[in-house]
Order: sequence, then C-alpha cells, then structure tokens
Amino acid sequence: MTLGIESKDQRYLARIKEALVDELYQRSAIPQFLFAPVLFLLYLLLQDVIARRPAIAWVFAGIVLVLLPRSLAILNHRRLRKRFPQPHIREWFFAIGAALVGVGLGLINLLAAKFVSVEQVAMLALIAAGTSSVNIVSMNPSLRSYFLSMLPNFGTIPILIWIGPEMVHRNIYMVLVIINVMAVTIMATYMHINGCKAILLRIKVDDAKQSLAQRNQELESLNERLADTQSQLLQSEKMASIGQLAAGVAHEINNPIAFVRANLHSLDGYAKDILSALDIVDRTQGVGRDAAPQAFDTAFLREDIPALLTESIEGVTRVEKIVKDLREFSHLDESDWQKVDLHRGIETTISVAAHELRYRIEIIRHYGELPLVECLPFQINQVLLNLLVNAAQSIAGHGHITLSTGHDGDDVWIKVADTGKGIEPQHLKRIFEPFFTTKPVGIGTGLGLSVSYSIVRRHGGSIEATSVLGEGTTFTVRLPVVGQRLGSGEL
Repeated sequence: MTLGIESKDQRYLARIKEALVDELYQRSAIPQFLFAPVLFLLYLLLQDVIARRPAIAWVFAGIVLVLLPRSLAILNHRRLRKRFPQPHIREWFFAIGAALVGVGLGLINLLAAKFVSVEQVAMLALIAAGTSSVNIVSMNPSLRSYFLSMLPNFGTIPILIWIGPEMVHRNIYMVLVIINVMAVTIMATYMHINGCKAILLRIKVDDAKQSLAQRNQELESLNERLADTQSQLLQSEKMASIGQLAAGVAHEINNPIAFVRANLHSLDGYAKDILSALDIVDRTQGVGRDAAPQAFDTAFLREDIPALLTESIEGVTRVEKIVKDLREFSHLDESDWQKVDLHRGIETTISVAAHELRYRIEIIRHYGELPLVECLPFQINQVLLNLLVNAAQSIAGHGHITLSTGHDGDDVWIKVADTGKGIEPQHLKRIFEPFFTTKPVGIGTGLGLSVSYSIVRRHGGSIEATSVLGEGTTFTVRLPVVGQRLGSGEL
C-alpha cells in the first residue's frame, strides 16, 4: 500500500513500491531478532497457563517455525529479490509471515484468557503494545504487513480483558486499549504517508542528480566541441592570415630579389668582359700596351661593379630582415607562455604587415613604458596583425594609424586607432561574433576579431571598440602583466 502519492507523481509509483519493500526488509532485520527473547519471556510468563492449556505450547511452536524461515528471508533479501524481482510478491511473503505471527499471538491471548491473572493480562497488553509500537517503525513501509501483524495481536487484548479475570476497572481498561489501537493505527498511517513522501523526494533528488550529471556531461561534451570549434576557427584564421602574409611577403621579397637577379646578370656580363680582357692581355704579352684593343670601358666597370655588389647585398639584407620579422612574428620555435616586450612585437607586426601599410598609411607611435608581459607571443602578434590589417582596410586612400601603449596597475593596454570610415552603431555590438563582417564578399573570413577576442580573453584580458562614423575606430586591448591562462571553458 502506498498513500500520499498525488496523481502527478503516479509515474514514480513502481519505484516507490520497490523502495518501500527494500526498506521493509532492511528495517525488520533487528526487530526480528529482538522478538525472539520477547517471545521467550512471554513463554516464561505463561508457564503456569501452558500447564493448564497445553495448546498454547503448540501455538508457540508454530510461531517459532514461522520465525525461522522468515528470519532467513529477511537476511537473504538480496537473493530473494533476484528470485522474485516483483516487489508485490516479496511484500506478500513478508505480510503472510507477519500475519501468522500476529494470529499466533492473538491465539495465545484468546487461549489464555480463562486462566491468566490480572498481572498476566497487564503483561500481555504491555507486550502487545510494545511489539505494535516497534512494528510501527520496522513495518511502516508496508501498512498491509503492519495491520496483519498488529490487529490479531493487539486487537484481541480487549477480548482478553472482557472474558479474562475479574478487574475493578474493566471498562476503563478496554476503552484505553481501544484508544491505543486507534492511536497506533493513525500513527502508522501517518508515518507511512510521510515515508512515501520521503522516498518520493529521494527518488526525485536522485533523478535530479542524475539529470544534472547528464547535463554536466553534455556541457563538458559541448565545451570540448566548442574548444575544438574554437581551435578550428583559430586555425582557419591563422591560415587566412598566413595566406594574406604570404601574398604580402612574396611581394616584399620579390622586389629585392628582382634587382639582385638583374644585378647578378649584369655582373655576369661584366665578369665575361673582364675575362675577355684578361685573355687579350695574355695574347698581347710582349706587344706594347698601346697595341691592346680597347674593347670595353674600364672606367664604367670600376664604377658600376661596386654599386651592383652594394645594391645586391642590400637586397639580400632586406630579404633576411623580412624572413627574420616573419619568424619573430609567428614565434614558430616558441609555443610556451613567456615574458615578452610588447613594443618589439608591435614593431615586428608592423614590418610583417608592411604590404598593407606602405605608401598610403602613416604609423604614429605613442608608446609608454611597459613591463614585460607574460603571454603567448604568437597569439598576441596575431591579434595585433588583425587589428592593423582591419584598420588599414577601413581607410580609403591615405590616412594614419595611431598606436598607443600604457600601463595601469596590473594591466597593460594597447590602443589601435585609425582614421577610417568607422563602424555603424548597430554593427559595433556584433563585430566580435564569428563570421560577422562588414567587408565586401570575398574580403576577409569574418573570423579575425572573433579569434582576437577569444585570444585576449584566454589571456585573462579584454578587448573593446569605440567608433565614430566617418572619423575612425579605436580598439583597446588590455592584458594582465601576469598571464591568467584561462581555458576555453572559462571564456
């Protein structure tokens, strides 16, 4: 029996019954073994009555025979549960055993009624009340078992008082016993209802915990997928930046390589002329110097050869600087957190982005004093590159970009301000969203600022933008001096 379960919770009914039967067997283990000495004391109490009414001894023997298998069933509840998984079958096993014991005690009361003394009646009533009170707790999960055990035992006490020995206040005792029976009945029902509600609450809490654990697992899975997606977006933006850099670097390297090649071709011709001259000198040995033909302009060679070599060395030096700046920008050999000079990173990034800036963008520097900042240099350089390229692309024709730096407490800041066309207010709040872009189709991936935002947040910093339409945009990046190294799940 399960009381106190509302209609909206009927779906939990099977689980509540299962839990009630489990508790029934668990709670009854100790009272079951404590009942043995109580039964023995009752036997001793009624020894003189048993001598006059031997049938009572057979009832005691029957109760003992019931208690033995019942005790084994309670002790081996797990095995019984495997054999009979249906909770109502196990409850009926228990209820039948409880009923047999209750009926046995009731028979003892009735058989001993004509032979007991007043004191023995009082002891029988006390034992009945005690066992009923204990069973309220032990059999509370099953009202069926409790009532089948209590009513035959405690319910026969009024009959015992009525047909038993003469008592001065027989009616009062009967009323008190009846009130006691009603009280334990009401108490047992009330405790059963509260027990069902407690089990229902426990089941709901367990379900909530399980649901929460499942949600947490789903969130962890989503966080992992988000981290993978972020990594893919970062890699995608890196590839786009690399493509952009490759085009610019190819253009930058092509110029010095072109004139170095032209100079080397000219120098090759000059060398051939010099070798020809040496051949002529060898053939004309012994002949006067004036006899040697003047096949080439030695004065020109003396002037042009050093110039070609100087220009070629300068071109090779430019190529070397471009490669060095590119390597320093990407920090290919430095993938760990380290303390770096941000000003050096800014200058390196300017050099790498020279193809976007040269001839039309003026760089204005307002650098303050900065401490060394702990960060991932290649990621911060990528943020700076994205901001510089965006600033340059926002400027139609000629303009300038102002780079400012400063130090506030535990943070440093970098401002990139341009004189471009600015960003419309309705777009300003969305510029850090992935794939959002105001550029024409085919220009940019829409990931630059999103990736920059993620990088700065991962460093424990912030990035903000202010813009005035038609005047320009300013991006402010703040970074902690000591890197906080936040994971993707903490962004």
